[in-house]
Amino acid sequence: QAGLPVPPGCVLSPEACAAFLAAQYVSSTHSPDAIRQILRTASLPAVLEADVRTALAAMPAAPHGWAVRSSAGSEDHATTSYAGVYESFLEVPDEELWTYIRACWASWWSERAVAYRRQVGETDAMPRMAVVLQHMVPARCAGVAFTAEPLQGDRTRMVINAAPGLGVAVVSGIV
Repeated sequence: QAGLPVPPGCVLSPEACAAFLAAQYVSSTHSPDAIRQILRTASLPAVLEADVRTALAAMPAAPHGWAVRSSAGSEDHATTSYAGVYESFLEVPDEELWTYIRACWASWWSERAVAYRRQVGETDAMPRMAVVLQHMVPARCAGVAFTAEPLQGDRTRMVINAAPGLGVAVVSGIV
């Protein structure tokens, strides 16, 4: 709405991961280790793979690679913050997209994510995570914009945390 440039991209909905797991007969009774192994090795449903390939073919080439980012439905709430809990990957070449999509999904069952969900009282065994695929841009500076001041929740103030480069230092909490 502000007219800022947004790189091309697409989103795999949370239902995409659920469909993948259902095709492998995965249920909440499987251990996190077993689910991560299935995500790394099982065949993708043909329909899912075809849908993603169609979406990617409709976009221009990604000259600087892809950002493959996790986006969980419960990431930012008044009482929880999953920032940095799930995996995201930068500068991913075309031929490695599925590897990193799978890695984003698998991060739902990482020790860190499972422990945090238990700590905050969330019991979702099956993921509510989308994966965002977006063109990388050669950034001189990057960061995170909060549309409400994060400490007091003041919606009349915006806060931007930024650092040189791709912004990994900001998201990881180093800067």
